[in-house]
Amino acid sequence: MGELPFGASEQPATKRRRQVEVVSPVGPAFSVPLSIQASMSQSPQAMCHEVQFYKHLANGGCALAQFRMGLAYEQGSGVGRDLRTAAEWYSLSAAQGFAHASQRLAAIHQQI
Repeated sequence: MGELPFGASEQPATKRRRQVEVVSPVGPAFSVPLSIQASMSQSPQAMCHEVQFYKHLANGGCALAQFRMGLAYEQGSGVGRDLRTAAEWYSLSAAQGFAHASQRLAAIHQQI
């Protein structure tokens, strides 16, 4: 599939979800599902907490977290749906070479 950002490596999928391991500059490595769809069954409060976690990493320059912020805004998961803000996050991630972000950014540009 697409390329992973610097500091991330793909792990074996569990329950048919692609997962990546992220080496974070602000803490220990952790694994996260590549798609925010895995989080859709969480409570709204848990989703808001997850978004705050990713926002912290995204503001620190983590391409995967920037991608996840784009997904959150595109889908309205834990935040209000806002395609322009999603495009901004995807653009930051894509600028670091994250291929999935480039694909989502192209799809959003067709909608706005």
